[in-house]
Amino acid sequence: MLFRSGPTDVTVTERPGGLVLHFATAWAAPVPWLRAVAAAWPALRFELWSIEPGNDLYVHAQLEAGRVTRLEERAPTGEELSAWGYDPDG
Repeated sequence: MLFRSGPTDVTVTERPGGLVLHFATAWAAPVPWLRAVAAAWPALRFELWSIEPGNDLYVHAQLEAGRVTRLEERAPTGEELSAWGYDPDG
């Protein structure tokens, strides 16, 4: 199983050349899920942004040809917290 529980608040937006999926998952970025999806669809390019202020974690991942080409995991900046709707001082 790739998720302990399913994603919530799912929205899909069509844009030129791709789709944007917004969804919430608990506790961590769904990187294992994204690796599985990218391996199943190697002709597609995937990009993931995730923030988990409670765990002080920001994730940015890119996958192409079924492989991870970028995986950045670090603490979010105050600016990033604000952009995601969180109070950086809270």
